[in-house]
Amino acid sequence: MCILDFAKLPDSWRETNISLIPKEDLDHKQIRNYRSISLLNADYKIFATIMSERLKIILNELIHSDQNSFLPARQLRNNTRIVLNVLEYYEAHPEKQAALIFLDAQKAFDNLSWQFLIQQVEIMGFGSKFKKMIGAIYSNQKSRIIINGETTENFRIMKGVRQGCPMSPLLFILTMEVLLNQIRQRKEIIGLKSKKEEYKVQAFADDLVFFLEDPMESGTYLIQELEEYGIVAGLKINKDKTKVITKNLTENKKKDLERKWGLQNAKKLKYLGIWLTGRCSSIKEDNYMKLLTQ
Repeated sequence: MCILDFAKLPDSWRETNISLIPKEDLDHKQIRNYRSISLLNADYKIFATIMSERLKIILNELIHSDQNSFLPARQLRNNTRIVLNVLEYYEAHPEKQAALIFLDAQKAFDNLSWQFLIQQVEIMGFGSKFKKMIGAIYSNQKSRIIINGETTENFRIMKGVRQGCPMSPLLFILTMEVLLNQIRQRKEIIGLKSKKEEYKVQAFADDLVFFLEDPMESGTYLIQELEEYGIVAGLKINKDKTKVITKNLTENKKKDLERKWGLQNAKKLKYLGIWLTGRCSSIKEDNYMKLLTQ
């Protein structure tokens, strides 16, 4: 009761031990070649699990159906199926030009602004107790690293959702919904229009793919939205890893898009475990035929 009513946390709930796991076949003299695993207090994780189960019920109503991660009855296969449907649609309509942008966000969970997170909790209408609890969790956090059985001194954490916390992925998609809603409502960003709906995005946490018709113009407004969101929320686009698959564009127009956006056209890429290309026949060969011949 003290935690929910007065937002008072035990000091141990603010502390994290970080263990570094070396990545295989890489130079372990480089810190980037280690995967960090955060170890949280067991009591805190029990509390956070209870709160996350409550939060899922609310978010299932607040979060749009094109975000398919971490919520009941939403599955990864919905994303891959819709992306395949979009590619097949534009293959059947060669008169329509389109681009699919597969966004790579640089350490999206680690860079989320705490101030932005707490603001969105309030804007989305969560109660004052929940807001104060989130504010208490995301303040005065301390971590230390375990190295060779010894621990370093504590250092402060200033941003990012907590690794290993059951609430973290839910809080992340709550804040991501702000960006996705802006994109859905922006009329200048033109998606795939069916009789009843317009498809602009599919999301699985921070794995985002955008569907753009008239990509030269639509893409300009999309990148503007991404950059504006990044300023307030902490999202950083990794342009080296963000890829584009185009449909029904000439080679000259593909090059124009690369120059304008600073993004690379991909002949083939992997999205949520599925190999994708601009040719639907190649998708079958890359994913199914290889399995049949093994």
